[in-house]
Amino acid sequence: WYADEIKQSGDVSAAQAAEAAQKTAGAGDARAKAVRLYDHVTHDVRYTGLEFGRGRYQPRAPAMVAETRYGDCKDKANLLRVLLEKQGIMSRIALLDTRHAGIIDHSIPSPGRFNHAILAVTLPGEASPVFCDPTQEGAPFGMLSMSGADREALVIGMDGGVEWLRIPKQRLARFTAEVDLVPEPGGGAACWVRGGMEDVLGRHVRHGWEKRSS
Repeated sequence: WYADEIKQSGDVSAAQAAEAAQKTAGAGDARAKAVRLYDHVTHDVRYTGLEFGRGRYQPRAPAMVAETRYGDCKDKANLLRVLLEKQGIMSRIALLDTRHAGIIDHSIPSPGRFNHAILAVTLPGEASPVFCDPTQEGAPFGMLSMSGADREALVIGMDGGVEWLRIPKQRLARFTAEVDLVPEPGGGAACWVRGGMEDVLGRHVRHGWEKRSS
């Protein structure tokens, strides 16, 4: 039934589809196009929680989300799905639970068991779908938060087919450090230390500094 809810949310306008096509102009392959559209939805559409009435489950119309430039997790994931489809890239909405270990009883997967929606993107030549979360501003394509990684997701196709998939683990952080030690005349030394942090924590720190400086 959720596939029907997604279908009924509609499409983007011709002008919005043309704008998306411009953003992918010159992209070399499907992954490059997906990255550009993901960046567009992530950065240009503000993440705002909207959970009123039927809107608790059904995404808002993609055309409205693109026009107003805001939406919740399912709105942004569905908009990205539609834009990717315009470029011939198939993807599916993935429902998950970011609480605790994300364990969901498969026998009774009621809507109340899920609290987040992301996207599983199928790319040519890649054995597994790429899970991406367009609510994660500042995160590159394929990077998830720790609350969204390493857990089960109910992946829903527009044909009504569903599949349980395990979202891959994410590395929390990789730290690097460079130390320059210069001896000084008469004893002692001068020392300079440069540090770096990558992956999920690095993204959080970098995004925080970018927001402060903007």
